[in-house]
Amino acid sequence: MRRLGWAVVLMAGVASAAPWPGEIGSQAVDLTPLAAGFEQQVSDLFWNPLTRTLWVARAPGGVWALNEAADGGFKIAASYPSINSDFEGITQGKLDEPSVFVLDETGGAVRKYSVAGNATLVRTWALAGVIPPQVANLGPEGLTFVPDESLVDAGWPASAFGSGGLFLIAHQNGGQVYAVDLDQANNGGRTLIATLQTSRSESSGLAFDRSSGRLFISHNTGGNFLEVATLAAGLTLQRQVEVDSPSTSNLEGFAITPQYAADGGAPDERWCFWADDDGNSVGNPGLMWFRKLPPTLAAIAGSGQTAVEGTAVELAPSVTLRDAFGSRYVSQRVLFTATPGSVTDGDVRTSNLGIGLVGSWILGVAGPQQLRASAVDFPGLAPVLFTATATAAPVVVDAGAPDAGIREVDAGIPDGGTNPMMPVTGCGCSTVEPGFVLLALLLVTGYRRRGRAPALLLSP
Repeated sequence: MRRLGWAVVLMAGVASAAPWPGEIGSQAVDLTPLAAGFEQQVSDLFWNPLTRTLWVARAPGGVWALNEAADGGFKIAASYPSINSDFEGITQGKLDEPSVFVLDETGGAVRKYSVAGNATLVRTWALAGVIPPQVANLGPEGLTFVPDESLVDAGWPASAFGSGGLFLIAHQNGGQVYAVDLDQANNGGRTLIATLQTSRSESSGLAFDRSSGRLFISHNTGGNFLEVATLAAGLTLQRQVEVDSPSTSNLEGFAITPQYAADGGAPDERWCFWADDDGNSVGNPGLMWFRKLPPTLAAIAGSGQTAVEGTAVELAPSVTLRDAFGSRYVSQRVLFTATPGSVTDGDVRTSNLGIGLVGSWILGVAGPQQLRASAVDFPGLAPVLFTATATAAPVVVDAGAPDAGIREVDAGIPDGGTNPMMPVTGCGCSTVEPGFVLLALLLVTGYRRRGRAPALLLSP
């Protein structure tokens, strides 16, 4: 549905949005030529990572399934023109089940269709009395599914109906997101679980990444914005970041590939898709594929330190690994290597905060040092470099070693006259026995009496 332009006022206190992290709209792959219906009024998208299918809903106009083509692009795998009403949202519950859920804005209902062959309506859940109705041109606009596993991880209750999860419905009037439990076993059962406040006064689309627990909420009032949030304890919504969109046109539908691969590791690709409700009516693509959403590896602390060669720097260097939208990557390998020098615990995994921390960085010989941190499973990501300076180790003088200019004196004990020149302790010089001194004095006295100088014993 068309937005109301600038008529809707932004919520007070909304901070400035971060820049769009991907390529600009003109650089995205234009998937509009795949089908005539993609030219305008494309309302919502859903990416199934298991079947690698992009589901496209047009209101009105039908539903399409897109699969990857041999040339690396996409192709129309199936189309369902009979799913044709004011369907503004589309999602799937069980990823291996051939069915889709669509949100009927005008009818105020969620409908489930089997898509095994021709589309067949399975069940309808009226939303009257559960979420606010459509008022004027403002109604329920976005739909996504959160499985029980993700709910429990967030501290939320699982589906009371045993339906495998809850449905989240975004509303244009006020911007709230409503968590609703739909009974898929008995027709018509539905319960409102929570009303979640978003960052804006209008919400037009939803996408939930089951691999990371991140909820993406598109807002197209006063511009286009994408809010990234998580489900939090107490049945609340915790905002992570808000970014600008790649276009100022009427963007509504949004889909994104998982942040993590099925085994919890790095994804094979990180893409997103945008649907433009206005599309070619304003000269823009109706369906865009963004392929450049690279992660970031950044230093936290630890560069520019100084330490003595052969010792560790005081602060162990650390990095943070995040996706393009600022969501942390957990349990991903980071490798630290030093040149020169060495590290301890240099092959680590990021913590729950997305932080990789080396055990210690031991500097090499005196001079400049470098430490390289690399995200092992993201080969295209530039490493982070830390620098340090190693100073020369101080020269240590052994205080117990004798000085080269001092003669060590043996503190001996007199041996009863057998050695006429015995060392005496404490003076650092040599002396003689008392008897010998007396003999010398007598000789000097004798020489003086004869008038001769003791030339042999006394120096002038």
